[in-house]
Amino acid sequence: MLIAERDGEIVGGALAFRAGGAVKLEVIALAPEARRSGIGRQLIERIEDEAMRVGARQLYLGGATAENRGLYWRLGFSERRSLMQKAIQRHRRAPD
Repeated sequence: MLIAERDGEIVGGALAFRAGGAVKLEVIALAPEARRSGIGRQLIERIEDEAMRVGARQLYLGGATAENRGLYWRLGFSERRSLMQKAIQRHRRAPD
């Protein structure tokens, strides 16, 4: 679970868990004033880094809406029905 703060206030968060050789992004939520500020991207990139660290090969989520699909596409996700998925790229260096 990740929490995003701005000026001491929680403005977003994400919850993900490992599912076999993948990591499922269960939920990502942002306060309306935090949208389109890069916080969602940062949360997803941190989850991807952690997924890489634990050896996951794929990151996926369900329930993408028309409003947020663009973000997922820009981050390299592809869509298959209602499932958004992304292969983990090994060239990114995971944080220590």
